[in-house]
Amino acid sequence: MQKGSGATLSGAGSALDFGSSTNNIANLGPITAPDGFTLTNGVNPTTVTGAIDTGGNNGAVSISAEALNVSAAVGSGAGDITLTSS
Repeated sequence: MQKGSGATLSGAGSALDFGSSTNNIANLGPITAPDGFTLTNGVNPTTVTGAIDTGGNNGAVSISAEALNVSAAVGSGAGDITLTSS
């Protein structure tokens, strides 16, 4: 994604999962993924600069990074939100 761009998913199976490998994503812009969003960023820092919304289907949000700065809303309806920085 380019800086400032976002991701919007809809329909069945609309989860965005970057959790199966270690990524290096510095900034997260707006994301709408009703079935959930997962990011494993390993030893790389990340900043949430756009709203993350998984509330459509109460999808969970999980973000793990070395350093994590959240400057935008993270909403999941009734889904779990897990933010981890080491």
